[in-house]
Amino acid sequence: MNSSPADVTCDFLSVRGADLRVDGALSLPPGLAASVLFLCVRQADCSGDAALARSLCSAAVTAMKAALKKHSNDVDMTALWLKNTCLLHDLLTQHSPKQTLDSDEVVPLTADLSDLIRALSDLCIQAYQQLLSITEQRLQNIIVPALLESETIPGLSGSAGKLGTSRKRAGSDSRTAGADALTLAAVLRELGALHTALSRQDLAPALMAQAFNQLTFLISASAFNSLLLRKDMCCWSRGMQIRYNVSLLEEWLRSRGLQTGGAVATLEHLIQAVQLLQAGKKTDVQGLLKGRCDGQPPQLLMDVRRVFPVTFSYSPPAAFRAEQLVIPDSLKISFLRRA
Repeated sequence: MNSSPADVTCDFLSVRGADLRVDGALSLPPGLAASVLFLCVRQADCSGDAALARSLCSAAVTAMKAALKKHSNDVDMTALWLKNTCLLHDLLTQHSPKQTLDSDEVVPLTADLSDLIRALSDLCIQAYQQLLSITEQRLQNIIVPALLESETIPGLSGSAGKLGTSRKRAGSDSRTAGADALTLAAVLRELGALHTALSRQDLAPALMAQAFNQLTFLISASAFNSLLLRKDMCCWSRGMQIRYNVSLLEEWLRSRGLQTGGAVATLEHLIQAVQLLQAGKKTDVQGLLKGRCDGQPPQLLMDVRRVFPVTFSYSPPAAFRAEQLVIPDSLKISFLRRA
């Protein structure tokens, strides 16, 4: 590979990588940027230019960091760069001279890129955390209204007026009339947006399960804590409404195969608390909920800030060649087809 293709590739990474239009970027095949870069790294390595191979990888890390920073509030673009970071990490790991070859088709690189592989590993975690942070921020103010306050079951409105009066009298309800209509559908829209973004980029199911386990814990803990702290929630009809809302969330998770990652299990504390609301008035534990006050042990509350560790499992990518990539002419890197 001569200097011209290398210059074009670096330009692709440092400029186009961060400035791709969202609509155009999302139409690209998952992991295209990582695949393009790896082919250039491999060509440079085969030509004996280890310095160029390192330069390309270093430019990739810098460009991906810039792209994540630019799209810090965009679920779709963050998922796109998470995919590219993970794929490039796995490709370089697969072809590392220190790696045990898993196929006769894999030709190891001669350049040692271990430090850059570690940098990509750190960047994977950063992208994953950014992805969760975006969704968590969008969920934060709608969890309690959607799960605890919404009237999803027609006819069970005995406590609705009491809730509204109590909140207004306390001066704590500054929401608009539109916000009063929040239901679980609002929560599912945010979860659905994340699920669509991850699925579009063909990210590993195990990673997706970990993400939804974290988010479901946030939902469960936030609702559980609010339920304990609000006496106006302690009635049978409210328990029925909340349990129905939780069942809709469970159904949504199961319909997308997310129950095996622990997401459904994280709802257990909330479900148990709601079941107490539906028990008889003489139940001792329900009395605990009704008598909840600031003087009681804080251990009853769940830590909504709890962070579950994430694991990125190494998955050897399938072998591919430049001619197999679908590269739009607008990217101006057609030289790869001739490499």
